[in-house]
Amino acid sequence: MATVPCALCGHPVNPESLGVYQRTRGWVQKRSGGGGHSVALPEREPEWAHSGCVDRASRGWLTQTELFGGKP
Repeated sequence: MATVPCALCGHPVNPESLGVYQRTRGWVQKRSGGGGHSVALPEREPEWAHSGCVDRASRGWLTQTELFGGKP
């Protein structure tokens, strides 16, 4: 498969590479202690992201520049 733009930084990402994230949506059951169980009935979206970009975004380190295609 050809590369596609990363959904978070805009730089090329190969969807077939190990460790690449694919956007998924579905249903998560709430737990008594907060959080949730695994995603039920997942629907895969045609969006991909580098693992490093997802890691930075989840830690709040993704900058506005990166969101609009600038270099990390």
